[in-house]
Parts: sequence; C-alpha cells; structure tokens
Amino acid sequence: TQVLGILSACADHGIGAITVITSGFAEMDEEGRQLQQEMTRLAQERDLLICGPNCFGYVAMYQRFSSSIVYRVCPLRQGNVAGVVQSGGLLNQVAYSGVERGIGFSYLISTGNEAVLSSTDYMDHVLRDDRTEVVVAIIEGFKHPEAFLRVADLALDLEKPLILMKIGRSTKGQKAAASHTGSLAGSFEVHDAVFRQKGVTRVDNFDQLSECIELFSKVRRSGKHRIVSPGVGVIEVSGGGCGLIADLAQKVGVDLPDLRPETRRTVEEMLAPLGSAENPLDIAGITPERDAAHHRSCLEILGAEPQIGVILSRLRGNTSEERFREVELTEAESPKVYGVIARASDNIEPEWCRILERSRVPFLREFEKGLEAVKALLT
Repeated sequence: TQVLGILSACADHGIGAITVITSGFAEMDEEGRQLQQEMTRLAQERDLLICGPNCFGYVAMYQRFSSSIVYRVCPLRQGNVAGVVQSGGLLNQVAYSGVERGIGFSYLISTGNEAVLSSTDYMDHVLRDDRTEVVVAIIEGFKHPEAFLRVADLALDLEKPLILMKIGRSTKGQKAAASHTGSLAGSFEVHDAVFRQKGVTRVDNFDQLSECIELFSKVRRSGKHRIVSPGVGVIEVSGGGCGLIADLAQKVGVDLPDLRPETRRTVEEMLAPLGSAENPLDIAGITPERDAAHHRSCLEILGAEPQIGVILSRLRGNTSEERFREVELTEAESPKVYGVIARASDNIEPEWCRILERSRVPFLREFEKGLEAVKALLT
C-alpha cells in the first residue's frame, strides 16, 4: 500500500514513468496479487508507465540513463545488443557475459512482474531503435502471447535476430517461474512450434546464449547478416580435431560441404605430404616458414568455394597474433563470414581474450557450442 501511495504522489507531480524495484506482489501470495492488480488499475487511471515491480530496472546506454544497479556493478559499453529479461539476476548474467566478451549494449531491461509494461512492450521498443541489431530475451512467461507474435513478426520484417531463452520446461521450472515473477510458463511444445515458425532462435542455457550473442552481434556489425551460402568451412591443425568437428557438425546439423575437385587438387599440392584437403582442412605439418602464407591461402580458398558461406579457423594456444590478423584481413576483403573457434572453453589465455574482444571477428569458445550458434545463424 505504501508503494501505491508513492505512485499516486508521482502522478500528482507529473511523473509518468516509474521503476518499482520493490518485491512482495504477485510473486508472493493472494494479497500480493491483489496489490499488483491495484497497481495496474492505478497506472491505467493515472496514465503511468511502470517497470516492474520486483525488478532490477533498466539501462538505456545511448541515452546515458539508468534506473538499475546493473550499471553500478558492471562496466558496460555501448553496442548493438538489447537485453530484455524478467529476472534481475539473469539480466546481470547477460551483462557480465557481454562485458567479458567485449559486447556492447543498447538497452538492458529487467521487467520483473510486468504489472503494466510487458516484455513484449520492451522488445517492440528496442527492435524499432536503429542502434539495436540483436535482441536477447529471457522469459519466464508471456503476459500477452498475441503481442509476442507481433514482436516476432516485427523482428523478421526488420531482419533483426531475436534470441530467446524460455524458462519453464520442467515442472519445477514452471513452479519457480510462478513464485519468482508470478508468471505462467505455458506449454513448452507450443512455444517451440511458435519459435520455429517465427524464426526465433531458442537457446537452453547461458553458454548457448553467449555464443549466439558473440556471433550474431559481430556479424551484424560487419554487415554480413545475409549469409551468401549455407555451408561451413573449417581449418584445423590436427587430424583428430578434424574428425571431432566433423562429428559435432553432423550432430548439430551444420553442413561441411566437400571442396570442388579443382580446389582439392590445389589444396593437396599445397599441403602435401602431411595435410588433408578434406573439409575440415587439416593443415598440420606445415613448417613455421610456410605456415602464415598457407594459412592465409586456405582462408581465401575456402572463401572462394561457392557452397561455403562461413569459414572458421581453429585457434591454437601457440597461435601468433599475426595469424589471427590474417583472419581479420581476409574477413575484411570478403563478403563471407569469418570466425575463430576454440576446441574447449577452459584453456584460453586471458591475453587472447583481450585481443579477440576488440576484434569484429567472432570468437567461438568451444566446438559444439560454436557450431550450434553457426547453425542458428544459418537457419
């Protein structure tokens, strides 16, 4: 009741937009639900826009405005990703992950119980902002399903990817959503069908989310979001690594097309006697003196294959910075997407992270997770 009185006082003084961080509403009990209903009625009567209650507020990076504690605990930078998340704690995770990977944001919004403004309201707004090119949403329940369908169609029309993590697949997950923000999770099968129909990229966990943000954000920054071909070419430095990535590509549904016969002959002559002209290319055995030139040549050869639209080079622990710059230079001269991929996410040196976060070349941090993000990009 004290919150309602403050809201009325705000309306009396001409304040029309308010963030209510306070909890104790629909996520708690019947009394809390009634209080939230009164808040909704008050907002309608006094023409108030309310973020929350039970939220962490929001950050509008280009407007240099924050009603959220996220900005105080995380050194955010401006960029092309907008995050719309019901949970304040999960919004923090999106922010931390982005900062750690050099991703910039246009908006970060915690919607909470959504007594007045819903996730779909915010998604509609950020999609219409030209500075937003990728939208990330973590949703416990849709207050207005028909409004989400309109937002998904808007994202398709604007050619802006919508990456969504939907919470509530399990019985306990649905109960947690209900107790956390008072949301009804709904049928997961129905959600999945709608997401596929509307071109929404659904992820199940933060590893998948982070890889998609990294890839989609940097591809949009490079202006290469219209992928010219659906195939993927990969450069490795190990026969075993080539076998592993081929297995994982088949598992996630990524096509590694065979090279054209004339291309195979060129690669075989260049890599003989130890390399392999299969896709993935195994360039192991190249001497240090020839390494740089042949790596650049392989990048260009894969980029010239008409059936390949995405080229990935596997990052080695002893890779020189010059070799990574070869990927950057090739990417800058090609209409195709180039990226760097690591076998695992647990052995990446901090210095490499600092180099790669400053680059517009996507850095995917593990074979399977990275290929899943590539699959989403190509879908």
